Amino acid sequence: RVIGIGREVQARRKDGTLIDIDLSVAEVRVGDQIFFSGIVKDITERKRNERRLNWLATIVDSSNEAIIGLDRKLTMHSWNKAAERIFGYTHDEAIPNCIALLFSGGEQLEILQLIQDISDGRAGQSRIETCGLTRTGDEVELSLSIAPIIENDQVISGTSLIITDVTESREMQREIERTRAMATRTLNSLNESLALVDDQGHILVTNSAWNEFLEELPQINNQWGEVKLLEGDCFFVPERRSEELLWPPQLEIAARIRELLTDPEPVDVDQFIVQDAGAQKWFSVKLARLMETDSNQIVVAIDDITTEKQAQLDAQRAANAALAANVAKSEFLANMSHEIRTPLTAILGFTEILSDSDLDTEEQERGLQTIRRNGEHLLSIINEILDLSKIESGKLDIERTTCEVVQLIDDLDAMMNVRAKTLELEFETEFLTPLPRIIETDGIRLKQVLFNLLGNAAKFTSEGLIRLTVEKQTDATNRELLRFEVSDSGIGIDPKTAGKLFAPFTQADSSVSRKYGGTGLGLAICKRLVGLLGGTIGLTSTPGKGSTFWFTIEIGSPPSSTPVHSLEDFRREKRGPQAFPNVQQPLVCNILLAEDSPDSQRLFNFILTKAGGRVTIVNNGAEAVKEATNPANCFDVILMDMEMPVMDGYTATKILRQAGYRKPILALTAHAIKSLQDRCLRAGCDAIVTKPLDRHSLLEAVRHWSAEVKLITEQTLKGQPEKSF
Repeated sequence: RVIGIGREVQARRKDGTLIDIDLSVAEVRVGDQIFFSGIVKDITERKRNERRLNWLATIVDSSNEAIIGLDRKLTMHSWNKAAERIFGYTHDEAIPNCIALLFSGGEQLEILQLIQDISDGRAGQSRIETCGLTRTGDEVELSLSIAPIIENDQVISGTSLIITDVTESREMQREIERTRAMATRTLNSLNESLALVDDQGHILVTNSAWNEFLEELPQINNQWGEVKLLEGDCFFVPERRSEELLWPPQLEIAARIRELLTDPEPVDVDQFIVQDAGAQKWFSVKLARLMETDSNQIVVAIDDITTEKQAQLDAQRAANAALAANVAKSEFLANMSHEIRTPLTAILGFTEILSDSDLDTEEQERGLQTIRRNGEHLLSIINEILDLSKIESGKLDIERTTCEVVQLIDDLDAMMNVRAKTLELEFETEFLTPLPRIIETDGIRLKQVLFNLLGNAAKFTSEGLIRLTVEKQTDATNRELLRFEVSDSGIGIDPKTAGKLFAPFTQADSSVSRKYGGTGLGLAICKRLVGLLGGTIGLTSTPGKGSTFWFTIEIGSPPSSTPVHSLEDFRREKRGPQAFPNVQQPLVCNILLAEDSPDSQRLFNFILTKAGGRVTIVNNGAEAVKEATNPANCFDVILMDMEMPVMDGYTATKILRQAGYRKPILALTAHAIKSLQDRCLRAGCDAIVTKPLDRHSLLEAVRHWSAEVKLITEQTLKGQPEKSF
């Protein structure tokens, strides 16, 4: 009878040492006697191995990392306490499931494939980071170390996974990165260039403005290819190399950093200047010590103050320019006083002389010519001032239309030849290339520029030749241009003075103004007009030998025409006189004149009556409305002054138009600015007659609009639809 099978006990050897044995005892009967037989097996080595395995299992269970053993089919066979804590499955729930239980999503297949490759020997030990899935369905961030399990016979029997839950550490890292990113964004949003420097001068941190500052100024960033000021570099330089530095402020900043290490008071380094591609840049430097840190750290802040400094310099230059402009304007006003008083003296003087009835006809004629000539000169002065005012305020309009440029040059040539003969000078015009007959430009402004340059040439040339040359050119952008040159053999201009001539209120010197007269505005106006016409202007001159003024203008896209090779060819092609010359017919019309100035009333009345018109005069807009709407009156044209007392011309015209008055109303205005002229048209005027009065323009306007009235009247009498006024 078996008493005990496989009982494990300890036994003592003869030498006294303890061993582990497996004891099996059985009862044996022999007759009436009972015997016991025992089988003893030494299991000391096995028990030692068991204790070692238990010790290893305890270590595995006490690990903070999940340790999971898999067979080659990826079935889990070992599962420690940490795996239970991370994933939520007990040992019995996890085993013997597939490792796929712990992963989900798009990375599951990749992880399983990697484990299978390691188990099959196609890949070695690997470490990856991924997301796992807990028993409750929550995702955890994991760090996996996967290795093959190799038996003694070098056969891979499975794989082991050591898994660390990195969810908290990763979240902490992300929070640190968010905080750092926020701090970086804050630093990078600052305009100042910032660097954090330790007590050894090493640059620890910089913001983007600092890096951009160094990128823009490479001579600071790289001293002889060795000394740099980027993150990780050092501000301090060995004394033996200090003289090699290309950026001296670095020495001063380094010295102040050393001061801050012992004295925590903030330090301002003086402004310094850096040359950048020929331009100067200004910077200021501030240094401050961080008191809250255990180690000595210095904040270096470099601020680009170029804009502020440039603004100061610009303000100073503007003040100097304003002072110079005031001086120039004062000289200009003094000159204008002389220029205006001179023709006024002649006008007033000869007006008084003409009042003497004892003068003969020839003396009266000379006196009238003198008054007219000085009046025109006075008007030209006023026009130059007005033109410059309109240009400076941007109110000068350029009207690009087709311009018969060869005809314009021919007219100027004829005028200059007459003037040259009176001055005992020679004048010639030459086409250096064939010229288009027609161009697209503002012909009036082109003529104004040429007239000014030719007039200056005649004014400053006492003997010799004045020459006008014209040629067609194409610039680098394929624009077609005309280039004009006016050269003379006059007094010439000093090169130092030539550059100032195109500025307003400027002449070569005050003696020029005294000797030759002029406002000093002509060339300034020419420069701006040429710019508006799409060109440039300049000059070359030698004192005592003469000057050449040149300018270009765009010719636009005019209709095609046969080129003209010379003025002689053009004149030969010109048609003869008209078969029916334009004989001015007398005015046969009734005119209502609304004008408050008695002198202007007498002037208008004299011109219009002498031309055959019948004139009714009123003193303001209210009287004009009353007379125009009186059924007993029948006026062909109303001449309406726009600035009158009681009721101005704008209001009177609007009232008449609202009342249905449809006959022509011509505005009389001294305003040369287009916006004010447009106001006349918006009020209801049909056309504008400008002051000072030009007799021919006035008569032509009245003749044209009174003819319109007669034509419409005839159409009405014939039963045709009446044309609207």
